[in-house]
Amino acid sequence: FPGTVVSVNEKAIDPFTGFERELDIVTKKCIIEVKGKKVRHCLIQFQAQKRLAELKNKAHIVFAPNILSSTQYDYEKNGIKFANNFET
Repeated sequence: FPGTVVSVNEKAIDPFTGFERELDIVTKKCIIEVKGKKVRHCLIQFQAQKRLAELKNKAHIVFAPNILSSTQYDYEKNGIKFANNFET
């Protein structure tokens, strides 16, 4: 699904806030945000990344293999999509 990698750690200006954002992995079809253990309290960041991805006509996915299922559920209620391993 993700397609060919176009860039890694790309800098982009968020048109909604004017702040610079770092896009972890950009492919032809999506923007992938990679998160380790610190996934709590990231909803605003994920929503901003998702808006930016949508402006570029790309999907937005958060790759977070260590996320707690309750935290993932809370984010998914707000429209954030997750991948927990390389198969999903």
